[in-house]
Amino acid sequence: MGKKIVKLILFFVFFYPSFLFAQEIYINEILIQGEYANDEYIELFNSSLDTIDLSEWSIQYRSKSGKIYKKNFPKGASILPSNFYLITHKDYTQNHLSDMVHSSFSLSNKGGTIYLVKNQTLIESKSDVDIVDMVGWGNAYEYLQTPASTPPYGYTLNRKSSTGNNKKDFYISTPTPKSQNTEQLGGDFESTYDKQLSPIPAESDFARSGKIIISEIFPNPAGKDIQEWIEIKNVDTKTIDLTGWIIKDLKKEFKITSKNSVNTLINPGGFYVFYKDITNISLNNSSETVYIYDKNKNLISKIEYSQAPEGESLIFSEDGYVWTLTPTPGKENIYTPNFEKKEETISYKEDKNNPYPSDNQNKTPSIDKEINTDEEKDYTSVQITEIMPNPDDDNEWIEIYNNSKQAVSGEFKIKDASGKLQKITLSFKPYEYIIITDKQLSISLNNNGDIISLFSPSDNMIQTISYPKAPKGQSYALINNIWNWAPPSPKQENASILIKDEQKDTEVSMSANYKNNKNTKYIQYTIEDIKTNQPEYVLLTANILIPPREIAKSYFYVGDRTGSIQIKIKKRSLKIPDTKKYDKIFIKGKVFIENSEVKISPQNIEVISKEDKKFTPLQYTIKISDIDLSDLGNLVSIAGEVTKSTKSYLYLDDGSEEIKIYLAKHIKNKNFKTGDNLKITGFLSKTVSGLRLIPLSDDAINYEKPKKVLGAKTQKIIKEKKQNYYFIIIFVIILISGIIIKQYLHARIYKRKN
Repeated sequence: MGKKIVKLILFFVFFYPSFLFAQEIYINEILIQGEYANDEYIELFNSSLDTIDLSEWSIQYRSKSGKIYKKNFPKGASILPSNFYLITHKDYTQNHLSDMVHSSFSLSNKGGTIYLVKNQTLIESKSDVDIVDMVGWGNAYEYLQTPASTPPYGYTLNRKSSTGNNKKDFYISTPTPKSQNTEQLGGDFESTYDKQLSPIPAESDFARSGKIIISEIFPNPAGKDIQEWIEIKNVDTKTIDLTGWIIKDLKKEFKITSKNSVNTLINPGGFYVFYKDITNISLNNSSETVYIYDKNKNLISKIEYSQAPEGESLIFSEDGYVWTLTPTPGKENIYTPNFEKKEETISYKEDKNNPYPSDNQNKTPSIDKEINTDEEKDYTSVQITEIMPNPDDDNEWIEIYNNSKQAVSGEFKIKDASGKLQKITLSFKPYEYIIITDKQLSISLNNNGDIISLFSPSDNMIQTISYPKAPKGQSYALINNIWNWAPPSPKQENASILIKDEQKDTEVSMSANYKNNKNTKYIQYTIEDIKTNQPEYVLLTANILIPPREIAKSYFYVGDRTGSIQIKIKKRSLKIPDTKKYDKIFIKGKVFIENSEVKISPQNIEVISKEDKKFTPLQYTIKISDIDLSDLGNLVSIAGEVTKSTKSYLYLDDGSEEIKIYLAKHIKNKNFKTGDNLKITGFLSKTVSGLRLIPLSDDAINYEKPKKVLGAKTQKIIKEKKQNYYFIIIFVIILISGIIIKQYLHARIYKRKN
């Protein structure tokens, strides 16, 4: 009995206190990637009053795939009280600050984990008792509770607390190696960083080698083309040397040197204008791509355009790149939109060699407008809709359709897989089919399969169709926006048949309200299919949940019976119809992923019907701790207690975790108080600062009676109180045990004496 008590006392005396000691050294700041690929560091901080010997310690890194890398601290390494210790990659640009340099690993912006370990043996998992501190970010293999957000290029993860949750303990800010961390940007990194950088195309990872953007280009001046120019801007806070940088288009490139440029330095906020007579780069009016590379040939900025209006420049604005009537070389951009539309008439000419006469009496409106064929236009309304390569009567043909209310004419070009190019002049009435026969074509349609491409009069590729071996008497037709073999239907709408999807054993059909047969890559999907399969191009029928412009100019939400999704406007020129909640619309767009959330960038929006009152959006109730990436964009309900309230945000704690509630301008009632119990229905989204919920409407925020479920913060306080209570109990147990032992020993001594 006595031996057991002694063992119990020894355990509490020597082992239990170790769990109560505060963490003395921790990972304080991480630069995952700066201006260059290996421009990275890990900063440690000693918060104790003692110097800590690191000689037998190591810093270890686990990639998102789980592979472990290690760098041992050198002999004599130590960190003084209240001091920093900087571990840098050998390629870090400021390695004069380094306390330890390595080339053992490279941090990944896709995800990874850093461990500070009290030995020099490779760890197996985060449960290793010698791990002093660890931080996981992005798609990390391991992390504490929730991984931290991945900072953009040039920004760091900075520690603000030590709660044991990487996401809560780190915020994103600017680098401060070996000095006190800066404050979180504006208190909300999304509002500062996203507004500053998000409109720049994804290809322009300019922070890698200095923040340079293409701020304005002038491709089609009213006078001589020698007046063309390309303007760049330094959006960094430091001067950048452009020596060795390259500006190029698809044909030519210009290298910036001190010989061909007056000055290679560009100051913070400064502009540099490169004129055609210096660069010898000719900017096409029809379409062009301009690139900027740094001296290491990293792509810094890129811009694409088509159909440059005469006398207008393309400028970078808060809404992306837009055309303006006010070019400003070397100065801040001025947006002056051109609201005029040029429309003229054309006389339609029937093709005399066409064996299929026109029959468009029901389709052709009166023609009183002409498109000037001497100017660049949008010819994408002209599409190949049917190909007959292996006819019964040996008469091969290609059917081309003008899916537009405007007449179109010009010299188009058709090319086959052999590269042979055929020019042919076509004049279309609105919504007219034209048949091009083998008598008009010098190219032959191959029965064993071929590739047919259609080019506009301005030599832009409109469409490419690849067909397999052709069955006798069948045409390759665009039906419900899908190409398939079918009975021929020259100069008519292709047979309305359903095409079976072999993967899903379902039938895919196109919305009856959308007449566009012009592009094969767009297929009708549900929102659930879009999020699951992530196709690139989609057609979607859905109902408005939050109308355009209610939350912001750049995005709104729609839903169908399978879920909801964000529609993000990337083109300023896109015409957005006036809509109300539950209006049914048809969207043609491109799918993209932003902050792990699947979204749609629309290219066309049409209203099908007004206020579908029978429509009920799909929604569900969820705990904050159960949220994962598949929930992003969905309409969900969360109930909890308000822990903080501002004019723009609430913080709601449901007992499992806390989430930010974004009170956008469509929410009128913002008089919420700390302690209010609310149930909020809204859309889940993810920003660089974490998860947030955007309420559906004022009606979607409802007061509830307080529940017995305690908030996460309250639970934490209770847990701390319990720990103190347990400590008191253990202390009392030790004290009583000591008294018992003392009495036991006295009794034995007394017994021996007697």
